[in-house]
Amino acid sequence: MNAQSVLDIKIQAASVNTGSGMKDAKLKGKDFFNVQQDPLITFHSTKVVEINGDMTEFDGDFTIRGVTKPEKLTFTVTGKGTGSGEIKGTMAFDRKDYGMNKGIPFVTIADRVEVIVDLKGKRVSGPPGPGKGGTGVLSVDGKEVVRKTMPHTVPAIMTMDETFDVGVDTRTPVDFTYEVPFRFTGTIDKLTFKLGPRQWSEGDRRTVEEMLARAHD
Repeated sequence: MNAQSVLDIKIQAASVNTGSGMKDAKLKGKDFFNVQQDPLITFHSTKVVEINGDMTEFDGDFTIRGVTKPEKLTFTVTGKGTGSGEIKGTMAFDRKDYGMNKGIPFVTIADRVEVIVDLKGKRVSGPPGPGKGGTGVLSVDGKEVVRKTMPHTVPAIMTMDETFDVGVDTRTPVDFTYEVPFRFTGTIDKLTFKLGPRQWSEGDRRTVEEMLARAHD
């Protein structure tokens, strides 16, 4: 997370669900969220501060029922580098600051309200970088034939005859039931290989430079 990061959160106020139709109706009404007049609850960050590697604070403008005030939202990230993780955010505000002064009959509502954001994610394909995963697309005559997600690639620099061999493969076969060399007897008019834009981090770049230096030794 860097100082230029911006966090924008938009919530449909009418999506409130307490499990009670009576409570929901009151919360959506004029005394609380006033969803007919102000359908969105929003948070737009104005400043970001990284407390440590796992915790980040966002100062920003919080808007509910048309009233905007500065608030602080704190995010904690767990599970980095494990392929799955969780992001928890917390923010507390005084509902009366936003014009929600009334109550709900037979229901106790504190003036100080805590907002909790809980997001869980699982990596489907690896992030960009050497040896990381991605998506491969095979097209024939301009038409997509197959698209597959690759969880990882080979994190190494290979010689030219170990990469794209058209017509004959003198090294590693696609299946070890074949005996090399095995020849392709059809006709290929043109082979086009397209790479997406490089998305290496500074650490990835140093890793590749070190690999190249070792290859030249």
